[in-house]
Amino acid sequence: MIKVILFDLGGVVFKDFFSGGETGLAKALGLSSKTILTAYVKTDAPAYCKNELTDENRWKDFVKEVGLSEAKIQICIDEYYKSYQLLPETLTFLEHLKKDNNYKLGVLSDQPIGIANYLREEYPNVFSLFDPTLAIISAEVGLSKKDSNFKIYKLAIEKSQVYPNEILFVDDSMHNIQKAKSVGMKTYYFDIENQPISKLLKGLKEKL
Repeated sequence: MIKVILFDLGGVVFKDFFSGGETGLAKALGLSSKTILTAYVKTDAPAYCKNELTDENRWKDFVKEVGLSEAKIQICIDEYYKSYQLLPETLTFLEHLKKDNNYKLGVLSDQPIGIANYLREEYPNVFSLFDPTLAIISAEVGLSKKDSNFKIYKLAIEKSQVYPNEILFVDDSMHNIQKAKSVGMKTYYFDIENQPISKLLKGLKEKL
C-alpha cells in the first residue's frame, strides 16, 4: 500500500530543460535545441545540484562548450531559470491527492540552490502541498540523485518513516527510476518527452 508519494520537480511538476524548456535559451543564443541539450548534458556536474558550484561557474563551462564568450553567461542563467514553468495539469493532480489523507506528498529532486530558492519563492502554493519534512532537494541537503552511493534515496526513506515499498517515486529519468527501485521504492516513469501529460497522470492515478 502506497503511503508516501515523492515527485521530481523538473519534468514532472515543472517543465524543465528536458521537457521543452531549452527552447528559450536556444532562441536567445541562436543555436539549435539539440546543440543546447548536448552541451548541457556534457557540462552537467553533480556539484551544481549539491550547492558546490555557482550558477556563473556552471554556465561558464556551458558557453565554452558551445563556443560562445563568457559575456553570454548571464543570458544562460536567466533563460535557465525561465525554463522552469509550472505544469497546470500536474498541479491539479497534486491538489486532488492532497485532499486524500491516505497519502503524504513530498519532493525528491535535483536542483541547484538558486532554482530551489526561486521555485519556493515563486510557487508557495505548490510547496504548500508537500510535507515540509519530505521536500528533499539536492542543493538543500548536499546530496544528488546522480551520486553512486544512493544516500539521497536512503534519506528520503528515513524521512518518510515508512517501508521503502510504501513509497512511490515519480521521475522523468529512467536512470533515477532504476536507482529508486534498487533501494526498494515503487516507481512511476513520467515520460514527458514522449507522452502527453494527461495520459501520464491517468497512468499514475491507476497505479495508486
